[in-house]
Amino acid sequence: MPTNAQIESGTLYANQETRIVSGLLLPYGEVGQTNIGKFSIEPGAVVIPEDPEVVTLNVQHDNETPVGRATELLDTPAGIVGTFRVAKTADGDQLLAEIAGGTRTKLSAEVKNVVIRSRKAVSGFLFGAAVVEQG
Repeated sequence: MPTNAQIESGTLYANQETRIVSGLLLPYGEVGQTNIGKFSIEPGAVVIPEDPEVVTLNVQHDNETPVGRATELLDTPAGIVGTFRVAKTADGDQLLAEIAGGTRTKLSAEVKNVVIRSRKAVSGFLFGAAVVEQG
């Protein structure tokens, strides 16, 4: 049965001046911790939207409070790398301060309609991302 997953991932890089954050959003071939258990993702299993701007960025998976949007989503041999522009809002300013202060250092992918077989995701659709405290 398809379900939605929050997949904790890699290190986050940020530029406070340009309000751009980027990092490994969804690693391939690693068993990861998710809200629905541990499994790995192989290349091509998760669909990346054609227009990256439909992927919102939030803090700690609070989908109701977006703080940015994707500007680029790249499929690399290591996994999906995301680049996001943080909004010029109080919440966006707070996020950038937390990244700079080392409180929030990781990206976490939000994937809907995930199908898992033999502890591997075989399909899903990337719809969001979160900046989190731990990956």
